[in-house]
Amino acid sequence: MIIAHSGSFAKYVGRLDLVLSNDRNLVSPDGDASHYDDVNGFEVQSSRYNAFPIDATVPEDPVVVEMLQPYRRQLDLAADLDILVGYSPQGSKRFATTGGDSPLGNVVGNAIWLRLGIQTDFSLTNSTGIRTDLNPGPVSIEQMFNIFPFDNSITKMQLSGLEVQELFDFAARRTAGRGCASQIQIAGARVRFNCSGCDRVNIGCTSDPDCLNANPPRDFCDLTTNKCVVRCNEDVDCTTRIGGTCDPVKKVCIVNACSEQVYIGHRTDSAGQRLPCIDDKACNPPGVDGPGLPGVCDKTAYIAGHPPPEGLCLSLISPTNLYELATSNYLAGGGSGFRVLQRNTTQFDTKVQQRDALIDYLRQGKPCGYDPVANLTSDGLKNCTMDGDCGDPTLACSCPGHVVQNGSGQDISCASVGACENGAGRCVRKDCRDDVAKFHFKRCDGAPDQEACKIPVAACQLAGEECKILACIDKTIGSASDNRVELVGK
Repeated sequence: MIIAHSGSFAKYVGRLDLVLSNDRNLVSPDGDASHYDDVNGFEVQSSRYNAFPIDATVPEDPVVVEMLQPYRRQLDLAADLDILVGYSPQGSKRFATTGGDSPLGNVVGNAIWLRLGIQTDFSLTNSTGIRTDLNPGPVSIEQMFNIFPFDNSITKMQLSGLEVQELFDFAARRTAGRGCASQIQIAGARVRFNCSGCDRVNIGCTSDPDCLNANPPRDFCDLTTNKCVVRCNEDVDCTTRIGGTCDPVKKVCIVNACSEQVYIGHRTDSAGQRLPCIDDKACNPPGVDGPGLPGVCDKTAYIAGHPPPEGLCLSLISPTNLYELATSNYLAGGGSGFRVLQRNTTQFDTKVQQRDALIDYLRQGKPCGYDPVANLTSDGLKNCTMDGDCGDPTLACSCPGHVVQNGSGQDISCASVGACENGAGRCVRKDCRDDVAKFHFKRCDGAPDQEACKIPVAACQLAGEECKILACIDKTIGSASDNRVELVGK
């Protein structure tokens, strides 16, 4: 049997060449013609497979281009794919090298969580629903459609603390079953997945009373593993007591993975003030000693006047509390096995598409180099008259009428000329100005009169002005892994 696959997104075309034969002497497994199976007929004698990349070196087929024109026109009516959303200096990956939360996943989670009119306690989406990375350079509406090609909307619902725990336990099992690579991306919450077991459920013991007095009670102590055991006959016996599945042979509940700690929001004192911390131990309740719960001190957040390394104490979920979740309507309908969401009766489909929430979240970001405290300008960018005023060779002083184009096509670069009038120049990234100029020239590639297209664009001047306002897609809007999904037991 030969199985061939050419990847996804039409990035490759595969060619498989086969040599077939129905000669009994050639195709029989041991050379004995009497052992040949007539049912299959021809058999493969040899094969060769080649994958051909579909890139800029492959010319367009004019017949196919003509066939696609009606679809292009319809798409142009639906959305202008060339509108810029922001600029990404380094890009943003949808999968993390650690297997936990990813830079792009965190951006998407934040966009769903903080969307005006949604703003829930936390958000969750599936990692595989984010279909591609965000590429470095100018970010257009077209990239947003590549990231979210499906029109999934955002659904809100209320979950009890028990349901939240069940939700994350299910996500932990899916994560463990796929090489301990997180299958969810979240915001507003922090969670620790144990891929090799569950210390929260598989509690240690030295005798049966240790298990009988546990909460919830277990049946006996297995002295070979020093773990408490729950007896069962079928899976439902486990799910109603500690979770997991029933081992049909040993008749005991098996919990292979779970979420050890789930935090949503930050703790407050009696006056409603959030509690600062320098380590996990600092978040212990009064009179409680010990190292503290793992990851309970959130170093990604801090109170004004309490700069890092101080963070804020997270709040462990309570079984009886209600938490509001924002997720995709696909997961809310039970997609990817999320039955705990499917059976929820408080669902409300906002009709706001995930793609639109992501676009709006990116657009509200500040441009690269924004620093209102240090730069003392109304737009938060450093004032300048010439490139040297920026104090950084990667920055350029941009203002209308003082930039020229060098080179042509996709090899162009922009250069500042002369001095900007006082108060008109702003320091922007040189690579942003060059990349955005190339983006505008690329739009003219298919125009009948390319020169007529390029003249009104004035790409370098336009790019310099756009880089003053294009949102910078970097860690300032959450494009970084911050361990909000922590993996242990890999």
